[in-house]
Amino acid sequence: MERKYYKAINFDLDTIELKKFYPRYQQAYKDVLKFFRERDFSHRQGSGYVSNKKMTSADIVDLVGDLQKTFVWSDTCIKRIDVTNVSAQYDLTELLKKEEQGFSI
Repeated sequence: MERKYYKAINFDLDTIELKKFYPRYQQAYKDVLKFFRERDFSHRQGSGYVSNKKMTSADIVDLVGDLQKTFVWSDTCIKRIDVTNVSAQYDLTELLKKEEQGFSI
C-alpha cells in the first residue's frame, strides 16, 4: 500500500497562450485558486498549493485529470506542473519577529 504524504503542487502558466482563452488572463489564476481550494488545498504563494490532507500519487493523477477536464486550456497553457511530497515543515516566521526583540537567527 502506497504511503500518503502532503503534496505541494507548483505550476507555470503561459500567459501569452492564456490570452487566447481569457481576455484578462489573470482570471485564470483566480479560477485555478478556486479549483484547488475546492479540493482542499491551501494557496502558499504564486502558483503554489499544498494539500491540507495526505494523498497518494494516484490521488494526484486523479487531481490532474480533473484539472484537465475543468480547464480546456490546460494542455497548451500549463508549461510545467510539479508535485512534491511534503514531509516535516517548519514555520520560521516567529524567528523573524524575535529579531525585533534583540534575537537573531
